[in-house]
Amino acid sequence: MLGCRPDELKGMEVMNFVAPEHRSLVAGYIKEDSERAYEHLALKKNGSRIVVEARGKKSTYQGKPVRITAIRDITERKRNEERLTELAEEMRLYLFALESVEDEVYLIAPDGRFQYVNNAACAKLGYGKDELLSLTTPDLDPLYQQEVWDRHFSELREKGSLKFESLHRRKDGSTFPVEILANYFEYEGKGYNLAFARDITERKESEERFRKTIESSPIGIFISKGGRFIDVNDAGLRLVGAETKDDVLGKLLTEFIAPEYREEVTQRNVAREGGHEQLRRYEITGLKLDGSRHPIEVSVSSITLQNDIATIAFIQDITERKKHEERILSALREKEVLLREVHHRVKNNMAIISSLLSLQAGYINESNYLEKFMETRGRIRSMAMVHEKIYRKQELSSIDVKDYIESLIEGIELTFAKRISINNMFDIEDVALDIDTLIPCGLIINEIITNASKYAFDEQESPQIIIRLRKHDAENIQLTIEDNGKGFPEGFDISKSDGLGLKLVEMLTGQLNAKLDIKYTQGPRFTFTFPKHIKLARP
Repeated sequence: MLGCRPDELKGMEVMNFVAPEHRSLVAGYIKEDSERAYEHLALKKNGSRIVVEARGKKSTYQGKPVRITAIRDITERKRNEERLTELAEEMRLYLFALESVEDEVYLIAPDGRFQYVNNAACAKLGYGKDELLSLTTPDLDPLYQQEVWDRHFSELREKGSLKFESLHRRKDGSTFPVEILANYFEYEGKGYNLAFARDITERKESEERFRKTIESSPIGIFISKGGRFIDVNDAGLRLVGAETKDDVLGKLLTEFIAPEYREEVTQRNVAREGGHEQLRRYEITGLKLDGSRHPIEVSVSSITLQNDIATIAFIQDITERKKHEERILSALREKEVLLREVHHRVKNNMAIISSLLSLQAGYINESNYLEKFMETRGRIRSMAMVHEKIYRKQELSSIDVKDYIESLIEGIELTFAKRISINNMFDIEDVALDIDTLIPCGLIINEIITNASKYAFDEQESPQIIIRLRKHDAENIQLTIEDNGKGFPEGFDISKSDGLGLKLVEMLTGQLNAKLDIKYTQGPRFTFTFPKHIKLARP
């Protein structure tokens, strides 16, 4: 036991084999000459420690008084005792946990008798613990009588665990729905069912309210899981031309979708039931039971049913809406044709007026009057050009400004080609303006360029005009027109000008709701800042 031979022990001190921390304990027992058994840590020859139990008594040996002590190694016993203490503590913890949970907990033998029930089970069912332990599962569960219980226990033994819904009967005879998680395990060769039951009365009431809401909805509601329908309301039956739920339940949802949409919808549902967000509303073509096609709008969402993710779809037949939309689109197309024709006729009428002015100008000898005629013709041309651009454009709501301004300047150049050659430079961003903005903008450009072409470059060998148009910020446009001419006389004020052209510029600036900044001296510059869209007063 101590790792020594008998001859090695002879003559050695007893305390050499006692752990230092227990030597005073052992000395005390020896001194009081007690015959009681006691435990202490002993040292083996190799220095390792063991737990021993010692019991001694007085005696004589060869005529001398001695103390005979019996020592037994109880190390293994102490380890087992410690383990049992730990297990007992663990069991107390487990029992405390089982008694503390709100769910009912049952330990059930193969014959259906309860071996353990927790406080929650007693409280839910109205029994005392001893009463409940005297009952069997068929006494509490009307759906699991003995024959059904035997089959259930065999299935549980085979699968290891089961999750299902059932009913529990209280002592007063009333019942309530429960969700049960049953777990099979074996102990000392005998099988048991450790079952956790949860009262799902509130959930069932919520599901019933949900079901009634679905049934009363005028919109077709379909619930599917794994690509197959598991529920549908009456409106949904009418939507697909079915008479009973049996015509729909269990069928693949793709059977009610036009072939060209099936793959797309299937992929969306698989992703959605896998927890991935998908498009919640879309329009497709559906199929009725008789094979007829109809446009439908589908709104979908994920729901949890019996701990599984399912898909709920709200589906409406939008045949009438589509017909109405088509009538609106048809009316819009007709209106567009009419508007295009109006712009064409306005452009033609302005072209006739411009031609008449040109013809009349041929009979005018006074240069001052002739110039006024040609300026008026230029103004008409700038407005007519807007209508022409709209007529030739696919979209009627706005016009490509860059193309319009370049065409406008080209017309003005032709008017003054015999008098002066101007180098025109453009810095125009890709912006689109509506007709209410572009007409006054075009007239302003026409007036300023015409005025510059007539008066600005008498002393300039290389006349140049620069036109810039760009986005000033998110809501405003900035138009800048400048030249390298001689500018206006000192003290000039546009608001006091007698010339029709500059009065028009001032008037049109107000129409555009624009802010105007003018540099009058050599190299004059006009800067207009105005909103993208202006609202004109309508008669």
